[in-house]
Amino acid sequence: MNIQKEAYDKWLGQFDLECEALSLKVRHIQNVVGFASDIAKIRNMSEDDVQLAEFIAQHHDDGRFVQWTKYGTFNDKEVVLGDTHPHARLSIVVLFGKRNHEILRFAPDIKPEEARVVKEAIYRHGDLVLDASDLTERELTHCQIIRDADMLDNLINVKLSETVRDLMKIQGFSMKELWASEVTEEVFETFCNHKSINYGIVKTPADWWLTWVAYIYNFSLPESLKVVDNEKCIEKIFARLDKFSNKQTKKYFEQAQQIAENYISNKI
Repeated sequence: MNIQKEAYDKWLGQFDLECEALSLKVRHIQNVVGFASDIAKIRNMSEDDVQLAEFIAQHHDDGRFVQWTKYGTFNDKEVVLGDTHPHARLSIVVLFGKRNHEILRFAPDIKPEEARVVKEAIYRHGDLVLDASDLTERELTHCQIIRDADMLDNLINVKLSETVRDLMKIQGFSMKELWASEVTEEVFETFCNHKSINYGIVKTPADWWLTWVAYIYNFSLPESLKVVDNEKCIEKIFARLDKFSNKQTKKYFEQAQQIAENYISNKI
């Protein structure tokens, strides 16, 4: 596939990349491309599918740039588009607007079947539970790759490399609000039951951190949990969260770390 990186860079140039939130998103995308490429290669996929996985990763969050510029937030709950995945839908608009021809700016020789794979994978990359009933085998594989690559970066790079302050700022919270926050009972119960947490029930800064850690329950590919374990990412994430003033929150986070580590140990 003839991927036009220059066209993508030109499209990206219309946004304020000096903005902290958007520069973080650029780094996130670069990391996700790397993870997607690695996963596809580990699975011994064809060169065409490796390139397709990289293309999907490159464009999966295009809608985030539109979202931040228009609404000033990455919180999908604050963006009403008549859809459960506003930023994913915006990404689809970027690629498939103008009678589905926009994608040709970035991949002029992409085949119709590949374009359908791109659309399905990007649109579903934020699904808590991936419904494979109406997907082809190739569509399903690429949905799994982008979802795992996205979650791997969110755990290993974003949640460990970016400052806690910046991560909370993006969600609209201050550090003072984080350290004073409680854990919503429904969020904690969902976490304890080894289930991904629906953003719709997230209310507090502490909730957001448990929601992010709960990505481990939603990996599709066994290689992904091994990466999380090798990086000691659960231990490192919880080590960053040691200043809660609420006793209940401290207790819940200690329990959550043990639950997460035991889950990974039992799965790999």
